[in-house]
Amino acid sequence: MNNGYLKVAAAMPQIYVGGIFQNTQNIKKMIMDLNAQCVDIALFPEMCLYGASQSPLAAQNALITECEEALLEIAQYTKNRQVLCAIGLPLRVEEKILNCVAVVGMGKIWCVIYKSNYKLNFDQITLGDYSIPFSARAIMRCNSDLPVNIAINIGKDLDFFCNTSANIILNPFSADLGQFDNYFDQIKNLSQSPPKAIISASGAIYKTPYAEKSCVIAECGKILSVSVDQPIATAELDIERIAGLRTLANNTFFLTGKTFENAFIELPLEKDTHFVRKRKYSRQPYTDDNFEKIYKRLIQILYELIANTKKKVALRQGEHFWLLLSLLLDTRQNYSVSPSLVTLLLDEPQEQDLIIKNSGFNIQLISQDKSQNIKNAYVLDWAQKNNSLILNGMDRTDYIRHKNHNINCVNPLINFNKTALMAMLRQRRKYDYGWSRILEQNQPSLDDIIIDFFIYHHIDCGLSAQKTKQIAYETFEDIKKTQDLWDEFVVTI
Repeated sequence: MNNGYLKVAAAMPQIYVGGIFQNTQNIKKMIMDLNAQCVDIALFPEMCLYGASQSPLAAQNALITECEEALLEIAQYTKNRQVLCAIGLPLRVEEKILNCVAVVGMGKIWCVIYKSNYKLNFDQITLGDYSIPFSARAIMRCNSDLPVNIAINIGKDLDFFCNTSANIILNPFSADLGQFDNYFDQIKNLSQSPPKAIISASGAIYKTPYAEKSCVIAECGKILSVSVDQPIATAELDIERIAGLRTLANNTFFLTGKTFENAFIELPLEKDTHFVRKRKYSRQPYTDDNFEKIYKRLIQILYELIANTKKKVALRQGEHFWLLLSLLLDTRQNYSVSPSLVTLLLDEPQEQDLIIKNSGFNIQLISQDKSQNIKNAYVLDWAQKNNSLILNGMDRTDYIRHKNHNINCVNPLINFNKTALMAMLRQRRKYDYGWSRILEQNQPSLDDIIIDFFIYHHIDCGLSAQKTKQIAYETFEDIKKTQDLWDEFVVTI
């Protein structure tokens, strides 16, 4: 782990039923590839070492012994390699064949988690020369500065761990994830609240040698990686984002009457395991969304505003004037709103734009000679006399920065950031004749981009102030401007 990031992978090797030797070689080869990619934690599918989740062959002592020997061989192979692997296999414990996942790395088996509806009477087993922590429900803590608590859940039922202190859940699976309705969406939703990361890997191993491989990696309600029929899928987790303050206070964690034994199995995941890696951050994170639905919803809001209040609408020239005008034009077209219900309040003297002239809306000129306070008073007085609502272009960015806003105006854009609104206008009007000059004038400034970058990572994603400032330095070249805007931003919020 480096710089607060943890690189994880879902590994799906070629698996053969009962082919323990071949499976072992395939897993070892994949571990070598994972280590070369600087992966910190890798998840393999359920029962992948044996090759089938349900088979009468698994009950044979010789095969179980071979699986144990193969696991020890893999553990030895991980010596001097930094990747930590969760590998599924069957183990015989108290004359029972258990579906288990062993965590191996750095030449050692660190723990074994088994799938069972009942608790066995001991918390350690012996494999080779190892005395290994053994549990059905355990939270594994990594030896790092940041709180990394890992849980392993075998199978598709993830609800048990959702409200625990585990902020990373490894979910090995033996069935094709794609066959379950909306399973990827379920993983995405479960990772959102409380914040956590979920890595789910499947090899559909009962269909070997033609396994349907699939995996998903989600972080805080966002899908980072989805792979189908690919051997390795990787993603970088932001530990500050998923960890928060949800750590265990003692060695036993209670949840709805259930006890987590061995809650603090220490894993060898230390700080500065690999060379420093830097995640690529989008300079304008709010512009990654699909604005089509948002734009249509804003049109509907404006129509409902006009229809429900039985008032006219006045749009004053100012911030986001052109986006609001675009919305009003589409509201008139989609809902057959009469142009006489809309008035554009423009400063004078000013050459009216062709788009304004062709809009069909009423135009009211405001004397440019008057002071700003007198203009505001005039607009409010005019709106009251004409039974009109004034649309204001106040956005979320300006609101957070505590800029003055008029409470007598309607703010339909208050929930959207400045860079997002400008991107929305460009996306909606980039093919419309006559808007090219307007779109060119409505490009976000570098100051707006940096401030929205701060808002997204510090307020929306909850990153610490120090980390937000650090990733801003890595993303923007102008360090001096970034520092000045950061100081201003901290004061205003």
